[in-house]
Amino acid sequence: MKIEVNIGDTVWIKKSKMLGIVRIQMEREPLETELWFEIMDENGKLHHLPESEFDIDMFSRWEELPENIQAILQKYADEDESYENLAAMLLEMEAEGYTFEYYLTAEPYALRKI
Repeated sequence: MKIEVNIGDTVWIKKSKMLGIVRIQMEREPLETELWFEIMDENGKLHHLPESEFDIDMFSRWEELPENIQAILQKYADEDESYENLAAMLLEMEAEGYTFEYYLTAEPYALRKI
């Protein structure tokens, strides 16, 4: 299932390994097969990227995830945000084909399909 990109979505920029915000959908040439977007990264730098070069952070759109992934998120929702719990959740997610990053504060971000 393809997830539609919306203005304001938080995305994971694959090449720079940074978060960004989708600002606009760019006009495309008739021969292009992908949609292009302008994305502002964490440092305020603008990137013009096709959809294949970034992933939507699905933590903000968890209701669009498959039920098995939602169940894993729900399982850990009531747990303490510790490195141990995040590591366990990451292992379960990766076994189901998803991954994410987390900050030193043990806050997860950039949930995406592997």
